[in-house]
Order: sequence, then structure tokens, then C-alpha cells
Amino acid sequence: MNKQQWISIRLDGSVPLERISVFLSQKLMVKFLGFFVCAVYEEMVLIDYFAVMPSKRGRGVGSQALKLLADIYPEQYIFLEIEPENEKASNALQRIRRKKFYLRCGFQETGILWDMYGVSMEVLCYQK
Repeated sequence: MNKQQWISIRLDGSVPLERISVFLSQKLMVKFLGFFVCAVYEEMVLIDYFAVMPSKRGRGVGSQALKLLADIYPEQYIFLEIEPENEKASNALQRIRRKKFYLRCGFQETGILWDMYGVSMEVLCYQK
């Protein structure tokens, strides 16, 4: 993937919000693969939402997308929140896979856990 394959839209507001959609060109067709929603403030980028189409998972799309995001914001810290591992949770396996994915992509544990609207979240950070 290269930067020409991404579309970036900046919305005005007190904290700039940037939505980066991932597209990959295949012959004459453009195929939607997934997208980010990020809040950017000074040296911090918060990935508020990151999704890859289920049919495209496991093919390197998410890893490439996160690498490109790091290339777009080389001087910033990139944060995201995930549900912490919990073997009793109904989505326990998904939580484990999600965390392993982000750690493989270079994110690190921060040791920060917080409660967001009654949901426990763990903060991960990426810094080059």
C-alpha cells in the first residue's frame, strides 16, 4: 500500500478529527477494505475506531494500515483502547487475538486501565 491509496478527510473542530479510509485498487475496481477514525491533538493520535472487513482479515491489510498511519504521523504517539483480556468474557478469544495483533504491529502495553462508560479499557501505545 502507498499513501496514494488512502483518502484523508479533516473535519474542523476544537480537536481535529481525521477519518482515513483504506482502499486498494484491483484492476479497474476499487475495493473497500476498512477504515480508521482518529483524533489528532498535538503529539498524540487516538485511534478511536479501526475496522478491517472480515473477509480481508488475516491478509496483512490491518498491519499495513497501521504502518501507514505511523508513517503519516511519524512524530506522534499513537494510542488506542482495547477491552482487556478476560477469560470469562463472551468474546474472550477475540480480546486475546486483538491484543496480540496490536502487539505484533509494534504497540506496547502502557499499564493504563480505565473505565469508559462502564466498560473497562486498556490503553496501548505506538511510538517509533
